[in-house]
Amino acid sequence: MHTSKVTRGVLILFAGLALLAGCGDRDTIARRTPKATAKAFLRAMKAEEYDKVVAGCAVERGAHAMHPDWAAMSESEKGAAIAEARDLCAKWARSMHSDFAHKEVTIGTIDRHAGTLYVEFKMKNAGHLYVGMVREDEGWKLTGGCFGGGLSQ
Repeated sequence: MHTSKVTRGVLILFAGLALLAGCGDRDTIARRTPKATAKAFLRAMKAEEYDKVVAGCAVERGAHAMHPDWAAMSESEKGAAIAEARDLCAKWARSMHSDFAHKEVTIGTIDRHAGTLYVEFKMKNAGHLYVGMVREDEGWKLTGGCFGGGLSQ
């Protein structure tokens, strides 16, 4: 079978785009919709892929919240604050491992409150967890989670 150089070029281009489309978001749970992000979060937690969870956390937003003096901070202080927020997200994800890895978990309601979406994760015979999400960088990222009471990160 004979194919022209143009046809081969187009096929290579489409193959490359397909690979990029399939691989582009595999290092994070952040997706285009809250439900898709929730599903990716659930899969990552069950698989203990905490780096994906951390990559899907709104860490800079968390750093801003922890440091009200953000505007006065130096770039190195801001970098350290972002690293601290990233570390807190990683610790939070690891602390939730047993709740996700060993229990039957389903996605429940998705509700908006004060500018943040909250996704409910129902844990069979163990209550539920609410995880906050915000739209950032053309995707939905985590802001923290709580059982019942206040939001924690």
